[in-house]
Amino acid sequence: MELSYYKPYVSERNVTKRDFASREKQPRIKMKRRPPEERIIDFDEIYLPLSTSEISREALRCLECGCHDYNDCKLIRYAREAGVEGEESLKGEKHTSYIERELVSIERCQGKCIMCGLCVRVCEQIAGKGILGFVGRAFPLSIKPEFRDVKIIPECAKCHKCVDVCPTGALKLL
Repeated sequence: MELSYYKPYVSERNVTKRDFASREKQPRIKMKRRPPEERIIDFDEIYLPLSTSEISREALRCLECGCHDYNDCKLIRYAREAGVEGEESLKGEKHTSYIERELVSIERCQGKCIMCGLCVRVCEQIAGKGILGFVGRAFPLSIKPEFRDVKIIPECAKCHKCVDVCPTGALKLL
């Protein structure tokens, strides 16, 4: 069985943290809000505009996240289709976003993973390794090396097919 390496199945990662080492990480400027006492009596804007100096400072900030596929990102596209426009629009329980390095040369970001299972399938069916699997049930479900067998993990160090097939960039090479 051959895996199709054509869009929309592959997300390339040619950029590393070293590419941005010369840039100082700067937080986004938080917009000021009008106090609630003022807002309840009118329909004016809640957020106050940025000053000219704040706009200039924000424009100088590096806005590149390092992912060349941002405009083609399935995670962002799915979020927009679902009407998700930031943390405040999400209701209910949320998965904790954390970065996991249980696999020898692969980093997994729980916050980007949509549990599509492509990495699990490619590991089992294409690579023939069966290292990755779904762990847990219902909401605490996550994708990890099955049964936490540390002897089998080094086998994935040369493969990386799961990284190539991840549609959201949740898996990346270290």
